[in-house]
Amino acid sequence: RRRLRPTRASGTAWPWRARGMGSLFQSAHMKLVQIIERNDAARAVVAELGERGIFQFRDMNSGTTFFKRTFSDDVRRCDEIERRLGALKRALDQGDVRVMARHEEGLRVPLSELDASVSHYEAELRELSTQVGALRRNHNSLREQRLVLEVCGALYHGVVGASTSSAPARAAPAAFSAPAAASGAPAEQPSVLASLVFNEFATPSDDGLLQYIVGTMPRARAAAFERVVYRASRGNCMVHNVPVDDDDLLDPADTKAETFIEKNVVLVFFSGSVLRAKLSKICTFFALTRYRLPELAEQRRMLMSEVVDMLASSAIVLDRSIQIRRVTLDAVSHQWAEWRYTVRREKMTCNALNMCSFDPRRRVFIAEGWIAVDAEPELRDALAAAARKAGGETTPILNSVPTGLTPPTFIPCGKVTAAFQGLVDTYGVPKYREVNPGVFAVVLFPALFGIMFGDVGHGALLLVFALAMICNEKSIAKRRLDDIGDMCFGGRYILLFNALWAIYMGTLYNECFAVPMDAFGSRAVAAEADPTVGTYPWGIDPVWHHSANKIGFFNSYKMKLSIIFGVAHMFLGICCSLVNHLEYRKPASILFEFVPEVVFFLCIFGYLVFMIFLKWATPWEGGQGPMLLNV
Repeated sequence: RRRLRPTRASGTAWPWRARGMGSLFQSAHMKLVQIIERNDAARAVVAELGERGIFQFRDMNSGTTFFKRTFSDDVRRCDEIERRLGALKRALDQGDVRVMARHEEGLRVPLSELDASVSHYEAELRELSTQVGALRRNHNSLREQRLVLEVCGALYHGVVGASTSSAPARAAPAAFSAPAAASGAPAEQPSVLASLVFNEFATPSDDGLLQYIVGTMPRARAAAFERVVYRASRGNCMVHNVPVDDDDLLDPADTKAETFIEKNVVLVFFSGSVLRAKLSKICTFFALTRYRLPELAEQRRMLMSEVVDMLASSAIVLDRSIQIRRVTLDAVSHQWAEWRYTVRREKMTCNALNMCSFDPRRRVFIAEGWIAVDAEPELRDALAAAARKAGGETTPILNSVPTGLTPPTFIPCGKVTAAFQGLVDTYGVPKYREVNPGVFAVVLFPALFGIMFGDVGHGALLLVFALAMICNEKSIAKRRLDDIGDMCFGGRYILLFNALWAIYMGTLYNECFAVPMDAFGSRAVAAEADPTVGTYPWGIDPVWHHSANKIGFFNSYKMKLSIIFGVAHMFLGICCSLVNHLEYRKPASILFEFVPEVVFFLCIFGYLVFMIFLKWATPWEGGQGPMLLNV
């Protein structure tokens, strides 16, 4: 069963209940009314009723599918705008831009203008994101090319002693000569393999001599790449794998160019065209990005100079593009909340208009809905205001419609009682004119919490937390809260009452942070002389916290206290059923349901509570009184 949205209270309204219409004890009296107005004022009337929140529309087109209704195209248009707003919101989150709060008196732009603005910003951000991604990939390629030249170029600079062969040999790889140089030993002669690798006649185009492939690869795949190359070539390849310190290189698998990973520079030596074809497929599978590596030192220096110049230019263009994208995101962040509010309001207006009946012959629309009886004057004021906004000279016609339908439940709530009513509605919304348990939950729920959580210290901490949220509720309401924060803020008044009851019950238990309090001094000595005099002024005597039977005493006391409150709680529910029977005029239910329940309940549980109080009030001679189970 649906509930009407409560009327928003004015700025000076008392927060315990909303302005007008019914009470918290029972739902308001409702009636079905009919509104007749010309077609051109339909949107203004529905929008004004939605702002007031005093009218629940009744669907007059229940037999018509959604796609055949008058404003179905407008609803789909709002859905499309919401999809675009979702894309803009994801772009704002990715750019770490906070959405600005919506002003209460924000600009009310038409839906067509809003659609054009959202589409423009969505296309612009999509183009800028594509441009920034391409620039990032280009900048990343230049950086990786520079790393390849720096790392692999060192292999050609480690000059070794003269080769024993008749042909002049180039420098052996630094990886092979570094250990000897570090130890101070004389440089070793290059091996036959090294001579073949760096022979001046061994160019990459010679199929019979050694060739090389160089590039960058994600570090997580480097070890697996070496193993696969070794097995595919049967040990006829030499892999040189060098980790680089730069950890903000782009992941080649990320098409959006937003993920950064660690990479290695990989240099593979091999021989033969067949092995080249195999290695090309393996490099593609392991996402190895291949780069140029000239053989001659002069060519490498020229390429390095070109790469450095291109890096400087690329960095300037990339920073400028990111700055333009940031400015665009800032412009979107200042309008996004207003756009979303406008679209949602327009969508709800169109959904409400789809529930109305339009008469093209008389050029009027007819709307039916439920209102609270006390809200009829406010409804007439709302219709008059809507007519003035639409430029009409006449007020819409308002008729009462007799009906046998069950009205919806409308319970007016303030900001204090709304949280407690939400707890009750979790288990079920009361029927029309049924007693609302929410009015009792305002007292009973915190009271039962205090019985379980009775501690002055912990209750004081909870009180400070609740008061901090209540005193700053206006500023907190404008912030974006997570699920836990939103739940705590919505139940701030529940926490306040829980804290007050916890402090109150903590004084009865005489506990503060689980430590006994002794505010008035123990009366144990006086009670030993005469148990009827000298009792502790308030709560439990602190001497019980140090007694040998502390656990048994407190368990018995709290159990009996819980029984008393539980029985009172259940008896209150039985009494509420009497009010419901009187409201619905069911004398048979009173005679054959309420009376037997009261008799049965009081004869068993009422007698138990009476015996508990009797045992507490009786001064038993000789010590402890009889157990209730034996009475």
